[in-house]
Formats: sequence, structure tokens, C-alpha cells
Amino acid sequence: MILIIMAVATVLIIMFLFLYLGADENITGILLGSRKEMLMEAVDTNNIRIDLLTEEINAHPEIECKQQKKQIRKLDKHNQNAQKQLDSVEQDKIGIFDSIPVAGYRLIQLLGWDGTNPFMARTIRLSSHYLERQEAINNAYYCVANLMGYTCFGIAAAILLLVLTITMGLGFSRIIIVTLIVFAIFFIVGYIPYNNMQTTVKTRKEAINNAFPQVISKLTLLTEAGMEVNTAWNLASEGRGVLYEEMGRVNIALANNVPPADAYTQFIQRCGTTYTSKLATLIIQNMFKGNSEIIRQFEGLNKECWDNFRNDTTRLAEKVQTKLFVPTMLMFVGILIMIIIPVMSSMGSF
Repeated sequence: MILIIMAVATVLIIMFLFLYLGADENITGILLGSRKEMLMEAVDTNNIRIDLLTEEINAHPEIECKQQKKQIRKLDKHNQNAQKQLDSVEQDKIGIFDSIPVAGYRLIQLLGWDGTNPFMARTIRLSSHYLERQEAINNAYYCVANLMGYTCFGIAAAILLLVLTITMGLGFSRIIIVTLIVFAIFFIVGYIPYNNMQTTVKTRKEAINNAFPQVISKLTLLTEAGMEVNTAWNLASEGRGVLYEEMGRVNIALANNVPPADAYTQFIQRCGTTYTSKLATLIIQNMFKGNSEIIRQFEGLNKECWDNFRNDTTRLAEKVQTKLFVPTMLMFVGILIMIIIPVMSSMGSF
């Protein structure tokens, strides 16, 4: 039995080394490029948030804005750490564990996974919600390669450890527990970037959907008052949150002479929700038609959005009530027990 396990461990280790060492310079370059893009995107995003917070502070000089200043200092610290990592990547310096995704890239290459693969296509769509097209593709491949690379390494390491613990004569239960823990650690480390991407997309969508009713209401009121759409957009973008940050990005893009259609198209891709797509599409379609038609369309979108928001709120309240039913019943039963037991004890004493 031990010989079989040792043979399996040897085969798995050789397979991992084949994937790891079989990667050419192009794959290593892709890994370094993906890491560089991720760090640069983090720095750019933080800089945009710093600019928006600075504008908010400057717009209200009479207020001390302690929270905004604290957030700026925190973002500056994140930027400094990201910049240090970026400098290391630009010098082609990468740690041993950071290079494990190379094996994942090689495995993806051998499997022939491209943008038509369902799993890769879904991952690319998720990344596209907060990254530009090429950056989204690179980030998607990095997340999948990281997951596959660490999973392969974790399996090899777990089997090797299994052999070592067997030769040391540890108990069977201890051997299994140690092996599973080692594999779980490497799998979790590999899954973290993919999970972070899913969490980021989910959190962004929830924040955007929650803020959208207020934004569309502002836009509707301002355009009804006779204000131009671009001016109304600037005023409606004053706020804190993901949606306001994305609207601020549109303002920055327009100020840098990016074509309006391109700026709003990027807004659609980054937000990735139904209502933001409808809003930006309306603005693009009516860019040269004046305010008369878009006002009516804003009003319709505003009504539709608030109706859906109320329905979602009702469903959420019902869901919360359902989750609270079991704890409430348990508390009720506990109170009954606390009351009934002393009563029964006192009756038994007579």
C-alpha cells in the first residue's frame, strides 16, 4: 500500500514539475504582465477615489471632513504597498509561491482553453464588470491559472506529506487530517483571487442597484427643470459609493476629451447592471436629440426602477423574517422550558 502511495506521489510531483518547468518565457511574461496590470488597476482605482474625495472636501471647505481625509490616508498607504510590489514585478522579481500560477497557465494551454470555453467565458464576463476588456481577459486567466496551479501543487504536496506521515508511523486519522489540511490550505490560497473577483462583482452590483434609484430620481428632476444631460450627470454624480465613482469616471473621461459614446459604453461595461445599461444607452441614443424625449424616457426608467426597488425590498424583508423565524421559535421554546421546569419541580415537591 505504501509503495502504491509513493508511486502516486512521485507521478503527481513529476506532473507538477512538467507543468511548472515546461512553461516557456511567454507564459512567465503573461504572469508578470497580469500581476502588473492588477497592481496598476488597483493604483488607478485608488487615485480616482482620492480625486473624488478631494473634490468632495474642496466642495465643502466649511466642513472638516475627517472621514474623507482618513480614507485618503488609507488609500495612499494602499498605493504605496501596491507601488512597491509593482516595482518588484517590473524588475522581474517574483517569489516562489507567486510563480506557482505558471503551472496553471501551462495546464490551460495544454487543455486548449480560450475565450470560447464556457468557464473561461464566464470568468472573463465577471472581470469585465470592473476592468477594461484586455485587462479583464488577463485577470480572468490569472485567477483560473492561480486556482489550477495551487490545486495541482496542493495535491502533490498533500500526497507527498501522506507518504512522509505514513513512514513516520502516525495514526491513520492524524495522517488523513494533516493531508486534508495541507491540500485545503493550498486550494484556498489558489481560490482567493477567483473568490475576490466574484465578491467584488457581487458587492459592486448590490451597491450600484441600491444607489441607482436616488441617481435616476436626481437626473429626472434636473432634466425636467431644463438642465442639460451632461450638467445633470455632473450634479447627480456627487455622492459616495460605487455608482457615484463610476459616474465620476465618466466625468473624468469626458474632461480628457474621450468621445461621450466611448465614455458611457465603458460605464455600461464596468457597472454591468440592467438599469445602468439602460440609463447609459438612453443617453447615447439621445445625445443629439435634445432633452424633450430623454425626459420622458428618464421618467419611465425612474418609475420602473422604483417599482422594482420596492418589490426587492419587500422580498428582502420576507426573507429576513423567514430567517428570524427559527431563532425566534428556539428562544420561545427556551423561555417555556425555563418557566415550566421550575413549576414542575415545585409541584413535585408537594
